[in-house]
Amino acid sequence: MPNIHHSKNIVLGSITAGGDVIVGDTTYINNYFAGQEVKIPHRLTNYIPTNAEYILGRDTELETITKYLEAKKPTVLVNGIGGIGKTSVAIKYMAIHGEEYKHLAWVTVQSSILETFISNSALLESLQITEKVQDLIKAKQLDNAFELVFHQLNILEKTLVVLDNANDFEDLEKYEHLFDTASCHFLITSRTYPSGWTTIAIDSLPEEEALRLFKKLHPSVQASDEAIKSLLSKLFYHTLLIELVAKSIESSAYVFEELQEIIETQFIHHATINEKEVSTGKHGSVVKDNLKRSKIEDYIWLIFSKVKGLDEKSRNILMSMALLPLAFMIERNDLKEHLSVFDLKEPMPALVVLVERGWVDRIKSLEQKTFFKMHPLVADVIIKHLEVNVLFSEKYIETVAKLIDYNVIDPNHSILTKNKKKPFAERLSYLFRNENTESISELLDRLAYLEENYGYYDKALFYNERALEIAKMIYDDNHSTLAVRQNNLAWVYQLTGKNEEAIELLNIALENNSRNYGAEDPCIAVRKSNIAIVYQNLNKNELAAELLESALAINIKNYGEDASMVAITRSNLAAIYTKLERYDEAINLLEKAMLTDLRNLTGNHPNVAIRFNNLAHVYKKVGRDSEAKTLWHQAYQNYLINLGAEHPHTIILKQRAEI
Repeated sequence: MPNIHHSKNIVLGSITAGGDVIVGDTTYINNYFAGQEVKIPHRLTNYIPTNAEYILGRDTELETITKYLEAKKPTVLVNGIGGIGKTSVAIKYMAIHGEEYKHLAWVTVQSSILETFISNSALLESLQITEKVQDLIKAKQLDNAFELVFHQLNILEKTLVVLDNANDFEDLEKYEHLFDTASCHFLITSRTYPSGWTTIAIDSLPEEEALRLFKKLHPSVQASDEAIKSLLSKLFYHTLLIELVAKSIESSAYVFEELQEIIETQFIHHATINEKEVSTGKHGSVVKDNLKRSKIEDYIWLIFSKVKGLDEKSRNILMSMALLPLAFMIERNDLKEHLSVFDLKEPMPALVVLVERGWVDRIKSLEQKTFFKMHPLVADVIIKHLEVNVLFSEKYIETVAKLIDYNVIDPNHSILTKNKKKPFAERLSYLFRNENTESISELLDRLAYLEENYGYYDKALFYNERALEIAKMIYDDNHSTLAVRQNNLAWVYQLTGKNEEAIELLNIALENNSRNYGAEDPCIAVRKSNIAIVYQNLNKNELAAELLESALAINIKNYGEDASMVAITRSNLAAIYTKLERYDEAINLLEKAMLTDLRNLTGNHPNVAIRFNNLAHVYKKVGRDSEAKTLWHQAYQNYLINLGAEHPHTIILKQRAEI
């Protein structure tokens, strides 16, 4: 969240006469752009696998997928435990059959299916709906945004979409009806086991395929096939585990007998593997699968701890990559930038070694771009066993907090662009939200603001409450940051109907700022404006008017008569005056606000349309119908340019203009 003055948040906004409240920590200014017709490309997303020669076997599963899709089953769920090869099956299917489709998309779920679709900028751009989706997001119509993306995908001819890493059971159940009736083909990989789906269970590799995989990855092995099979049986014929064992040992120059002894004496009999408590699981998972996964994680660590020659730099690369979102593919240059935060320079030689040993995957795109990815199981093991703590991650946490810092008054900020970075923050939140540090408090606070702007109020509440809890532990009662955290939590409280709790927090924040900055500081206007909004919610309009009058006087003194912030405060106060039937005063304020915006902004700016609309409402109430109609017509023309004829807001204004 942007701190504009004295490192504090300034709350601006606009309350329309129609009751549309747009107030937050910064001004709500939309950026709309007229759509341009472009051809829908074959590749709808940045990553599309085209080569799967390195993926051995799985022919039976691929044939079954083909059979299901040819039988007009639009969605196939590929499930199994982590590391078993679900994603590899999806990659191989798309690589083999991609040319049979007119359009291809690969999207990886980081939080929810809905967010994955509405925040994938490459997909939205390919479908020509970036601006429409952004408008719906700003209007907090997230379900409508998702339905729009889903609809646009399904009106395309012969389209294949891979949805990788969709592991939330409730999420899958929520959208099952959409995937069941889709016209394009969906291939979904998941660790969960929801009922009612067309499902292909990916199990351990058949013995002969496992043998082929091991010998391909460890071609210099000196052992009989029977000896290798005996070894692989102790690894559950698990794809990832076989890969790590074979590649790590090959590159570490172990002889087969040494490898055999390690697995026989330490893997099977190791205390952590045989005595660990295993959860019963949920969402269709079973104890057997959880037990296997638990053992595999410990096997991975034992392999890691026994491999020779991993230097400190290589370990730090693994540690820093484990902080990335799970199953996340990161492009070469982006990875170098990520590693530079940890002062890891010239990382490519060490990365090559890590790829050779199987700890990091390297993937080539059709455009010959190089991507890297760490398997989630490997990431979990690295986090658990190496010192990937908040101290190691401090600088990175601060970097990510800046990346998601969304300032709605900054014309260069896009909520879609900021939301692309949210998975990075969510990963850090998952790992470190219980740490009581200033950087985590700031990260959670900014993450909450992003969630609030998307309309995820429950998430915002969770992050804001935790951010304030941390702040109370590390700051004294007079610290200005504490007032910021209280203000931001209070704002979400009022959005969720907790008005009394909101007023209590806002009054505490107001007292704090008054002590620190004096009665006429801009932040005092912010706090008073926010309290006024809550009073309006409680229908205490006289109190709201008194506070907004004071806030307006403060803003005029600090910014001058013609500042945009003053126009917004005038508009807010006019809305209260309208409720109090003080129409002449409301009109005076709105006319001044309109003139300010016309001077400061272009005539086609969306905020100008808001001023036209608000003033028209009051004109209508006092019988100035002709003037109201003229203003609504001007607002309609503005929205027609910015939103298009089919947008709901444009349609409403057209109807008003025709009254």
